Amino acid sequence: MKLMISKTNQLFLNQFGHLLNEHPERTQLLFMNAAKDLDTPLLTNQFRGAVVDQDKTVLIFLNAFPFNFQLYSIKHSPEAIQLVVEYLVSNLIVINGVQGNKKDTDVFRALYTNLTFLNFKCRLQMDIMRLNHLQEVPLKGLFRLADLHDINPMIEIEEAFFEEALHETRSNCDIYERVRNQLTLKQLYVLTDEDDQILSVAMTSRTLEKGKAISLVYTPPKYRNLGYSRSLLYQLCSVLFKQGFEFVTLFVDKTNPVSNRVYLKLGFEIVEDNYDFVIEKIK
Repeated sequence: MKLMISKTNQLFLNQFGHLLNEHPERTQLLFMNAAKDLDTPLLTNQFRGAVVDQDKTVLIFLNAFPFNFQLYSIKHSPEAIQLVVEYLVSNLIVINGVQGNKKDTDVFRALYTNLTFLNFKCRLQMDIMRLNHLQEVPLKGLFRLADLHDINPMIEIEEAFFEEALHETRSNCDIYERVRNQLTLKQLYVLTDEDDQILSVAMTSRTLEKGKAISLVYTPPKYRNLGYSRSLLYQLCSVLFKQGFEFVTLFVDKTNPVSNRVYLKLGFEIVEDNYDFVIEKIK
Protein backbone atom coordinates (compact mmCIF):
# COMPACT_ATOMS: atom_id res chain seq x y z
CA MET A 1 0.00 0.00 0.00
CA LYS A 2 1.13 3.54 -0.68
CA LEU A 3 -0.07 7.08 -0.23
CA MET A 4 -0.73 9.27 -3.25
CA ILE A 5 -0.77 12.93 -2.20
CA SER A 6 -2.25 15.64 -4.43
CA LYS A 7 -0.47 19.01 -4.55
CA THR A 8 -3.49 20.92 -5.92
CA ASN A 9 -7.24 20.41 -5.98
CA GLN A 10 -7.11 20.11 -9.76
CA LEU A 11 -4.67 17.21 -9.52
CA PHE A 12 -6.84 15.62 -6.83
CA LEU A 13 -9.90 15.77 -9.10
CA ASN A 14 -7.93 14.61 -12.13
CA GLN A 15 -6.64 11.58 -10.24
CA PHE A 16 -9.71 10.57 -8.26
CA GLY A 17 -12.70 12.48 -9.65
CA HIS A 18 -13.91 9.52 -11.72
CA LEU A 19 -14.05 7.37 -8.57
CA LEU A 20 -15.88 10.04 -6.60
CA ASN A 21 -18.43 10.31 -9.42
CA GLU A 22 -19.35 6.65 -9.09
CA HIS A 23 -21.33 7.53 -5.95
CA PRO A 24 -21.82 11.32 -6.04
CA GLU A 25 -24.33 11.34 -3.17
CA ARG A 26 -21.72 9.73 -0.89
CA THR A 27 -18.83 11.94 -2.00
CA GLN A 28 -20.59 15.30 -2.29
CA LEU A 29 -18.74 16.88 0.65
CA LEU A 30 -15.37 15.79 -0.73
CA PHE A 31 -16.25 17.32 -4.09
CA MET A 32 -17.46 20.53 -2.46
CA ASN A 33 -14.14 21.00 -0.66
CA ALA A 34 -12.01 20.02 -3.65
CA ALA A 35 -13.74 22.28 -6.17
CA LYS A 36 -12.05 25.46 -4.90
CA ASP A 37 -8.86 27.28 -5.91
CA LEU A 38 -8.11 24.44 -8.30
CA ASP A 39 -4.56 25.36 -9.26
CA THR A 40 -3.40 26.94 -5.98
CA PRO A 41 -0.70 24.88 -4.23
CA LEU A 42 -2.19 23.24 -1.15
CA LEU A 43 -0.97 23.98 2.35
CA THR A 44 0.18 21.26 4.73
CA ASN A 45 -3.14 21.24 6.58
CA GLN A 46 -4.98 20.78 3.27
CA PHE A 47 -3.55 17.27 2.97
CA ARG A 48 -5.56 15.15 0.49
CA GLY A 49 -5.13 12.20 -1.79
CA ALA A 50 -5.67 8.44 -1.69
CA VAL A 51 -4.30 5.11 -0.56
CA VAL A 52 -3.55 2.71 -3.41
CA ASP A 53 -3.12 -1.04 -3.06
CA GLN A 54 -1.62 -2.80 -6.11
CA ASP A 55 -2.73 0.03 -8.42
CA LYS A 56 -6.29 -0.01 -7.03
CA THR A 57 -7.55 2.94 -5.00
CA VAL A 58 -9.06 1.74 -1.72
CA LEU A 59 -9.40 4.98 0.26
CA ILE A 60 -9.79 8.66 -0.71
CA PHE A 61 -9.26 11.35 1.93
CA LEU A 62 -9.31 15.12 2.27
CA ASN A 63 -8.55 17.39 5.21
CA ALA A 64 -11.17 20.14 4.99
CA PHE A 65 -9.37 22.20 7.64
CA PRO A 66 -10.65 24.09 9.63
CA PHE A 67 -13.48 21.57 9.18
CA ASN A 68 -13.14 17.81 9.54
CA PHE A 69 -10.91 15.23 7.91
CA GLN A 70 -13.07 13.36 5.39
CA LEU A 71 -12.85 9.67 4.51
CA TYR A 72 -14.36 7.83 1.55
CA SER A 73 -13.54 4.16 1.27
CA ILE A 74 -14.01 2.27 -1.96
CA LYS A 75 -13.03 -0.84 -0.03
CA HIS A 76 -12.94 -0.77 3.77
CA SER A 77 -9.31 -1.19 4.78
CA PRO A 78 -8.05 -0.63 8.34
CA GLU A 79 -4.52 -0.87 6.94
CA ALA A 80 -5.16 2.04 4.57
CA ILE A 81 -6.64 4.14 7.36
CA GLN A 82 -3.64 3.34 9.56
CA LEU A 83 -1.29 4.55 6.83
CA VAL A 84 -3.15 7.87 6.68
CA VAL A 85 -3.27 8.31 10.46
CA GLU A 86 0.43 7.61 10.87
CA TYR A 87 1.24 10.13 8.13
CA LEU A 88 -0.95 12.77 9.77
CA VAL A 89 0.66 12.34 13.17
CA SER A 90 4.27 12.01 12.02
CA ASN A 91 3.95 15.14 9.84
CA LEU A 92 2.14 17.16 12.55
CA ILE A 93 -0.86 17.81 10.28
CA VAL A 94 -3.64 19.40 12.29
CA ILE A 95 -7.18 18.03 12.06
CA ASN A 96 -10.29 19.16 13.91
CA GLY A 97 -12.20 15.89 13.63
CA VAL A 98 -13.18 13.16 11.20
CA GLN A 99 -16.20 12.49 9.00
CA GLY A 100 -17.20 9.38 7.08
CA ASN A 101 -19.11 6.15 7.53
CA LYS A 102 -19.22 4.55 10.97
CA LYS A 103 -16.88 1.68 10.15
CA ASP A 104 -14.13 3.94 8.79
CA THR A 105 -14.42 6.63 11.46
CA ASP A 106 -14.34 4.07 14.26
CA VAL A 107 -11.02 2.71 12.98
CA PHE A 108 -9.62 6.19 12.38
CA ARG A 109 -10.56 7.43 15.87
CA ALA A 110 -9.08 4.42 17.65
CA LEU A 111 -5.77 4.70 15.79
CA TYR A 112 -5.54 8.48 16.12
CA THR A 113 -6.34 8.43 19.85
CA ASN A 114 -3.76 5.69 20.43
CA LEU A 115 -1.03 7.85 18.85
CA THR A 116 -2.03 11.28 20.18
CA PHE A 117 -4.09 10.59 23.33
CA LEU A 118 -6.70 12.98 21.92
CA ASN A 119 -10.34 11.92 22.21
CA PHE A 120 -13.30 12.50 19.94
CA LYS A 121 -16.93 13.28 20.62
CA CYS A 122 -19.80 12.65 18.25
CA ARG A 123 -21.26 15.83 16.78
CA LEU A 124 -23.69 14.41 14.22
CA GLN A 125 -25.08 10.99 13.32
CA MET A 126 -26.51 11.07 9.83
CA ASP A 127 -27.74 8.98 6.94
CA ILE A 128 -27.16 9.94 3.33
CA MET A 129 -30.36 9.47 1.35
CA ARG A 130 -31.05 9.44 -2.38
CA LEU A 131 -34.29 9.86 -4.32
CA ASN A 132 -34.56 8.42 -7.83
CA HIS A 133 -38.33 8.11 -8.18
CA LEU A 134 -40.79 10.38 -6.38
CA GLN A 135 -43.83 8.86 -4.66
CA GLU A 136 -47.03 10.93 -4.71
CA VAL A 137 -48.25 12.34 -1.40
CA PRO A 138 -51.19 14.56 -0.35
CA LEU A 139 -50.42 18.22 -0.99
CA LYS A 140 -51.02 20.99 1.53
CA GLY A 141 -50.24 24.70 1.71
CA LEU A 142 -48.87 26.99 -0.98
CA PHE A 143 -45.44 26.25 -2.44
CA ARG A 144 -43.17 29.02 -3.74
CA LEU A 145 -39.64 30.28 -4.08
CA ALA A 146 -38.70 32.52 -1.15
CA ASP A 147 -37.64 36.12 -1.82
CA LEU A 148 -36.15 39.05 0.08
CA HIS A 149 -39.54 39.86 1.63
CA ASP A 150 -39.10 36.64 3.65
CA ILE A 151 -35.78 37.65 5.20
CA ASN A 152 -37.01 38.31 8.76
CA PRO A 153 -38.98 35.08 9.29
CA MET A 154 -36.21 33.13 7.55
CA ILE A 155 -33.61 34.55 9.96
CA GLU A 156 -35.69 33.25 12.89
CA ILE A 157 -36.15 29.87 11.22
CA GLU A 158 -32.44 29.42 10.45
CA GLU A 159 -31.46 30.40 13.98
CA ALA A 160 -33.81 27.70 15.28
CA PHE A 161 -32.48 25.18 12.75
CA PHE A 162 -28.84 25.68 13.80
CA GLU A 163 -29.68 25.34 17.48
CA GLU A 164 -31.93 22.30 17.10
CA ALA A 165 -30.33 20.33 14.27
CA LEU A 166 -26.65 21.25 14.53
CA HIS A 167 -26.45 22.30 18.19
CA GLU A 168 -24.79 25.56 17.17
CA THR A 169 -25.46 29.19 17.96
CA ARG A 170 -24.64 31.61 15.14
CA SER A 171 -24.31 35.39 15.47
CA ASN A 172 -27.13 37.59 14.19
CA CYS A 173 -24.76 39.05 11.60
CA ASP A 174 -23.76 35.61 10.34
CA ILE A 175 -27.37 34.42 10.06
CA TYR A 176 -28.41 37.62 8.29
CA GLU A 177 -25.65 37.33 5.70
CA ARG A 178 -26.38 33.63 5.14
CA VAL A 179 -30.09 34.18 4.62
CA ARG A 180 -29.64 37.20 2.40
CA ASN A 181 -27.18 35.28 0.23
CA GLN A 182 -29.49 32.25 0.00
CA LEU A 183 -32.43 34.44 -1.01
CA THR A 184 -30.38 36.33 -3.57
CA LEU A 185 -29.20 33.04 -5.11
CA LYS A 186 -32.83 31.77 -5.15
CA GLN A 187 -32.03 28.70 -3.07
CA LEU A 188 -34.79 28.86 -0.46
CA TYR A 189 -38.27 27.40 -0.95
CA VAL A 190 -41.18 27.72 1.43
CA LEU A 191 -44.63 26.30 2.06
CA THR A 192 -47.07 28.89 3.38
CA ASP A 193 -50.70 29.15 4.46
CA GLU A 194 -53.20 31.48 2.79
CA ASP A 195 -51.97 34.38 4.93
CA ASP A 196 -48.40 33.79 3.69
CA GLN A 197 -47.26 32.45 7.06
CA ILE A 198 -44.28 30.15 6.53
CA LEU A 199 -45.10 26.56 7.52
CA SER A 200 -41.99 24.72 6.31
CA VAL A 201 -38.73 25.51 4.48
CA ALA A 202 -36.02 23.75 2.45
CA MET A 203 -32.97 24.84 0.51
CA THR A 204 -31.28 23.61 -2.65
CA SER A 205 -27.51 23.44 -2.26
CA ARG A 206 -24.80 21.44 -4.03
CA THR A 207 -25.09 20.50 -7.69
CA LEU A 208 -23.71 17.00 -8.19
CA GLU A 209 -23.00 14.74 -11.13
CA LYS A 210 -26.57 14.42 -12.51
CA GLY A 211 -28.09 15.29 -9.14
CA LYS A 212 -29.01 18.04 -6.71
CA ALA A 213 -28.64 18.23 -2.94
CA ILE A 214 -31.25 19.60 -0.54
CA SER A 215 -30.48 20.91 2.94
CA LEU A 216 -31.97 23.11 5.67
CA VAL A 217 -35.24 21.16 5.78
CA TYR A 218 -37.07 22.62 8.75
CA THR A 219 -40.61 22.95 10.06
CA PRO A 220 -41.27 25.10 13.16
CA PRO A 221 -42.51 22.95 16.08
CA LYS A 222 -46.11 24.25 16.04
CA TYR A 223 -46.54 23.12 12.41
CA ARG A 224 -45.08 19.63 12.72
CA ASN A 225 -46.86 16.32 12.09
CA LEU A 226 -49.36 18.01 9.78
CA GLY A 227 -47.87 16.95 6.45
CA TYR A 228 -46.33 20.31 5.58
CA SER A 229 -42.72 19.17 5.24
CA ARG A 230 -43.77 16.21 3.11
CA SER A 231 -45.80 18.47 0.81
CA LEU A 232 -42.96 21.00 0.49
CA LEU A 233 -40.37 18.34 -0.33
CA TYR A 234 -42.62 16.64 -2.88
CA GLN A 235 -43.11 19.89 -4.76
CA LEU A 236 -39.45 20.90 -4.51
CA CYS A 237 -38.22 17.51 -5.74
CA SER A 238 -40.76 17.70 -8.59
CA VAL A 239 -39.24 21.03 -9.64
CA LEU A 240 -35.72 19.59 -9.56
CA PHE A 241 -36.66 16.55 -11.65
CA LYS A 242 -38.35 18.83 -14.19
CA GLN A 243 -35.09 20.82 -14.37
CA GLY A 244 -33.36 17.66 -15.58
CA PHE A 245 -31.72 16.31 -12.43
CA GLU A 246 -31.77 12.51 -12.25
CA PHE A 247 -31.73 12.25 -8.47
CA VAL A 248 -32.03 14.29 -5.28
CA THR A 249 -29.95 13.71 -2.17
CA LEU A 250 -29.85 14.94 1.43
CA PHE A 251 -28.38 14.22 4.84
CA VAL A 252 -30.80 13.26 7.61
CA ASP A 253 -30.37 13.04 11.37
CA LYS A 254 -30.36 9.39 12.46
CA THR A 255 -31.73 10.42 15.86
CA ASN A 256 -34.92 11.92 14.38
CA PRO A 257 -36.97 8.92 13.13
CA VAL A 258 -40.20 10.92 12.86
CA SER A 259 -38.90 13.33 10.23
CA ASN A 260 -36.94 10.58 8.50
CA ARG A 261 -40.16 8.68 7.80
CA VAL A 262 -41.21 11.68 5.73
CA TYR A 263 -38.33 11.07 3.36
CA LEU A 264 -39.02 7.35 3.12
CA LYS A 265 -42.65 8.03 2.18
CA LEU A 266 -41.44 10.27 -0.65
CA GLY A 267 -39.24 7.48 -2.02
CA PHE A 268 -35.84 8.38 -0.55
CA GLU A 269 -33.54 5.46 0.25
CA ILE A 270 -30.58 5.31 2.63
CA VAL A 271 -27.31 4.73 0.77
CA GLU A 272 -24.80 5.04 3.63
CA ASP A 273 -24.42 6.31 7.17
CA ASN A 274 -22.27 9.37 7.87
CA TYR A 275 -20.79 10.32 11.22
CA ASP A 276 -19.18 13.59 12.27
CA PHE A 277 -16.72 13.44 15.17
CA VAL A 278 -14.78 16.40 16.58
CA ILE A 279 -11.67 16.32 18.74
CA GLU A 280 -12.45 17.22 22.31
CA LYS A 281 -10.72 20.34 23.53
CA ILE A 282 -8.14 19.84 26.24
CA LYS A 283 -9.30 21.59 29.42
